[in-house]
Amino acid sequence: MMKTKNNSYPKPIPSINVGDTVQFKKPYAPFGMVVLELRQMFCRDEFNSRWINAYTVEYPNGEIAEYDETQLVKVNI
Repeated sequence: MMKTKNNSYPKPIPSINVGDTVQFKKPYAPFGMVVLELRQMFCRDEFNSRWINAYTVEYPNGEIAEYDETQLVKVNI
């Protein structure tokens, strides 16, 4: 039987869906952005080899931009 360690890394990334409110991981912008679209990017996560998602978000002022999941966190509202 294989023995496994109780290791919390890599931590699973909470799923972000269309309509969710997100913000940057680092506190650069203290406001929420709404996710409008999501797509799979052309690269894989080096730790768990799954596809990285990109999210199109709308700022509160109506401006639209795109970020990958490593830059965003879901806000619990």
